[in-house]
Amino acid sequence: ITVRPTDLRTGEFRSAIELAQMRARAARGGTLILDDADWLLTADTYGGDVSPGQDFGTALVDTLSETPRETHVIATIAPQSLSRLVEDPGHARWLGKLSRRDILLRDLDDDALVAVVRGELTSRGWSIEQGRAEQLLARQLAQLRDRKQPDFDNAIACRRVAELLIEIATEEDGDAARQRRIDLDTIRAADEEFE
Repeated sequence: ITVRPTDLRTGEFRSAIELAQMRARAARGGTLILDDADWLLTADTYGGDVSPGQDFGTALVDTLSETPRETHVIATIAPQSLSRLVEDPGHARWLGKLSRRDILLRDLDDDALVAVVRGELTSRGWSIEQGRAEQLLARQLAQLRDRKQPDFDNAIACRRVAELLIEIATEEDGDAARQRRIDLDTIRAADEEFE
């Protein structure tokens, strides 16, 4: 079961507490993934004393403690954000109730980044031309990674690149777009738009 930063904005859940309760119950005995968990540090937009992330964490721990079945909670978060999360007293209260282990994953190499983008495209029904298109994409991803250090996030960057490539290919509405294929021209066009 995955919790994404956009889950609170969809309107499906009335609050961070309800989101935590629903996802924690669904994940009981399995794994709950907090994807891009930096959102836990977001301040309350209404000026409240407790952030949605604190509400989420407290409700998560309370809900998981209702049953003795072991549930693994995995959070993907940038190292700097993790330090802030751990040092924050509001988050430390609920984090302290979890058995925690930090694993630092280094940035992926160029080929692995291309493989992740390819996977993102495939999951959306698209493909990428092999050869020069993949080589150019690898070079662009490496440049993006080098520019974004130390804040580069493998998963977020690859997902955004895949979305950008699809958007550009769809706008061009050529043969490649009709075949749902990312070609060399699309990757060249995307180069100017990479953050």
